[in-house]
Amino acid sequence: MYFIFELTKKIVDLHIKFITTMFSIKEISEYIVALIAAFAKHYSITEAEAYSYLNRYGAIKVAHDFYDVMHTQTFDDMVQSMASYCSRKGGTL
Repeated sequence: MYFIFELTKKIVDLHIKFITTMFSIKEISEYIVALIAAFAKHYSITEAEAYSYLNRYGAIKVAHDFYDVMHTQTFDDMVQSMASYCSRKGGTL
């Protein structure tokens, strides 16, 4: 079982390295900032509150790690996905 965990971790690490070499940090950062703004607008909270909430439940890391897929989806879909992700991690809005 430990072997499977280590193999999965290595695959995820390779995926993250691939993303950061395929896309610029600027592109990823701009996307995350826009996603935070869309989340804040959707839930009628400040961008600072949205950032705090998303960061607390790990959604910012998810947006960074899976930018390659997420940036091809609509912001509305990603806002809903981030809300669901945070909810599964214990977040409530």
